[in-house]
Amino acid sequence: MKILMVSPTPACPPTAGNRARILALARAVRELGHDLHFAYLAPRGADPVTRAAHMAEFGADHFHSLDLDGRDALQRRLQEKWRAVRRRLRIGDPHLYRLDEWYFRSYHVALQQLDAVHGFDAVICEYVFMSRALEAFDPRALKILDTHDAFGDRHLEFLKVGRPPQWYSTSKAEELRGFRRANAVIAIQPSEAERFARDLGSAPPTLHTVSHFLDLSRRAPASAAPAAAFVGSGNDINISALDHLRRNILPRILARRPDFRLVVAGSICERVMDQPEILRLGRIDHISDAFAQAPIALNPTLFGTGINIKQLDAMAAGVPSVSTETGSRGFAAPERDGYIATVPDEDPQAFADAVVDLLGQPDRRAAMADNAFSAAQAWNARQTDALKSLLLSKSVVN
Repeated sequence: MKILMVSPTPACPPTAGNRARILALARAVRELGHDLHFAYLAPRGADPVTRAAHMAEFGADHFHSLDLDGRDALQRRLQEKWRAVRRRLRIGDPHLYRLDEWYFRSYHVALQQLDAVHGFDAVICEYVFMSRALEAFDPRALKILDTHDAFGDRHLEFLKVGRPPQWYSTSKAEELRGFRRANAVIAIQPSEAERFARDLGSAPPTLHTVSHFLDLSRRAPASAAPAAAFVGSGNDINISALDHLRRNILPRILARRPDFRLVVAGSICERVMDQPEILRLGRIDHISDAFAQAPIALNPTLFGTGINIKQLDAMAAGVPSVSTETGSRGFAAPERDGYIATVPDEDPQAFADAVVDLLGQPDRRAAMADNAFSAAQAWNARQTDALKSLLLSKSVVN
């Protein structure tokens, strides 16, 4: 099939979890033998690095950067200013967005023109807040919405832990309106698929669970270093988790293992001060580069939604993890116990003890590492089967 992926988030370079998910999904579609195009809905135009990286990945004739025209760019700026005013004056609910607030006429026109030229058999739209893009295509096309997360009332997850809501949240009614623009909706974990199915009732679209595809090309080498690694981008969830780790967990580990070092990698390093117990790697080329220096992955996440990408990265690298219950969401016991040492969210001593115990048990670490990589292989096989089944559902459209 000729398939178009439409995304407001660039896939290349994969410097954050959502980018990595989009790129891995695109590659999985291509590996199934489909002819894939990629349309980037750029709010202010793709910068030269982003454009070059996408052309290298998809081919110059298969990458389409769709920029806002002058009128829509002005409208976007005015919307942002008005939202800032509303927040300052507390007009309405400052955390809820309209479903199509970030989708503009110039995107729609450009997508219609693309479809007129290429006649796509299927369209994969990233995020519910871009779901109106699906209406730009021929009704005979298979229209797929890749949700990434549950955005209906998402802000409540942040507010209940006293954190400012981030990025995008809309009402559940608006989220469902976006879903109904699709023939098929992708949830990234079973619990979200169950919630979406419950909210939609018996009405279409069909629901499919296709989680993240993992890069299994570079398993981390075994390390005996007295260290553990935290890898992440600089979003608020990661900042909160790392702050909890540094303030509440690290001192407890050092009390038992003064030789311990915390390895931090990714753009989160920009938020970390220099200190002797922390090794900052900055941005890395591959997740295994961090775990080559630390035999354990740390996941002290205390809040958030969606599947936890840090845990998937650790599995793909073949390393055991110590995680909070929140950090291991989406991974069911008892299977997860073979590669994740899970502790209660608000128990920093239990977290520290689990790290120290695992450092002192090389045979257990090795067994958990093997279990993690085996789990990653099985995970990818399940996602490939689910994606293949979803794309075959084109036959039921019209």
